[in-house]
Parts: sequence; structure tokens; C-alpha cells
Amino acid sequence: MQLFIKTSIFTVGFLLCSTVIFAEKADKKYTFPLSTLEDYDQAIHLDPHSARAHHNRGVAKKKLGQYQSAIKDYNQAIRLDPDNAQAYYKRGVTHMIYCYKMRLD
Repeated sequence: MQLFIKTSIFTVGFLLCSTVIFAEKADKKYTFPLSTLEDYDQAIHLDPHSARAHHNRGVAKKKLGQYQSAIKDYNQAIRLDPDNAQAYYKRGVTHMIYCYKMRLD
């Protein structure tokens, strides 16, 4: 039984690490210039209740490596639109990547 538990834990850990690595590789294919981030800042300034603007700024920040700030934007997007499944998913992936990178440092 202990061997089964240890094997299961190892498998789950391996799958989580693989997910982080593949998500990071996918992110490298699509980059956002800093001007995009500034555009989202302006959109949020004009309409601070736009869940979509917060969500999209979170995506841009994640791709720029600003993980903690991206998580805050996803949190705000979720507060404004609790049914936004993408924001929950992307917040989770961003959190996994951030934790993975913290382990490496």
C-alpha cells in the first residue's frame, strides 16, 4: 500500500511539473510587447469594472514574467466576473509556474 501511495504522489508531481514546463514553452511562442501592457493599463483606467481588461492584462503580465501581478489581475477579473472559467484556469497555471520558478531560485 505504501508503494502505491508513493508511486501515486510521484506520478502527480511529475504531471504537475510537466504541465508547468509545457505551459511555459507555449507562452514563449506568443509574446506581448510592453506597449500592450500599457494599453491594458489605460483600458482599466477608463473602465475599472472591466473583467475582460483585467483578465487580458493578467495574460500579458504572465507572459512578461510578472507572475504575482498577473495573479492579482486574475483575482480582480474573478471578483468582477465570478463565472469566468478562463481566469480561474489561468490564475492556477500562473500560480504553478510562479511556485515552480521559486523552487529553482
